[in-house]
Amino acid sequence: MKKLAISSILLMLCAIPAMAQDFGWGPKIGMNSSRLTHSTRVNKQGLTFGAFAGLRFTRMLEVEVSAMYSQQGAKMDNEPLSDGRIARNVKTRVDYLNFPVVLKCYVIGGLNLFAGPQFSAILSAKHKYHIASEDTKVVRNIKPQMKSGDVALVLGAGYQFKFGLNLAINYNVGMINTLKYGDVLDELHGRTKNGNFQITAGWRF
Repeated sequence: MKKLAISSILLMLCAIPAMAQDFGWGPKIGMNSSRLTHSTRVNKQGLTFGAFAGLRFTRMLEVEVSAMYSQQGAKMDNEPLSDGRIARNVKTRVDYLNFPVVLKCYVIGGLNLFAGPQFSAILSAKHKYHIASEDTKVVRNIKPQMKSGDVALVLGAGYQFKFGLNLAINYNVGMINTLKYGDVLDELHGRTKNGNFQITAGWRF
């Protein structure tokens, strides 16, 4: 599914310039506030950056495709370990390469609402914590426990300024479980989905 999604997006990117009546592209950067559902962990902040390409084929409608590196995950202050010790400053970080494909509807001027699917490929996943009683820092690779990809629904709003600046705010609703099994994230019992609130700024050429 991941290979099919990436291939479809690349074909769209190649075809858009030939069709374009109002074609634009540019860089994009922003902040994440992400979480893991069915968890006692709280939102973790991270970076997202990449590039986008868009085709506005009517006065009101535009299709935009992006490729974005995204730091996601969750965190918590304290977590009891299976051996009775207490882990502190616990952070679960999962890095993705995200490919959102959204349909934008321009409401008034540059103000737009958008929605669409997002396909993701996992890059890395680490579980970090500190054991205060031993002054020990632990970093575990949990990528083998995670599924190789993710699918989300993107819902948001933005504003495209005439001079090029693009501002957007959106929430990505995870649609599939991201864990193969528990272990590190025991309380999730293999069930968790991504939730990610984003604020981004881009420049359209």
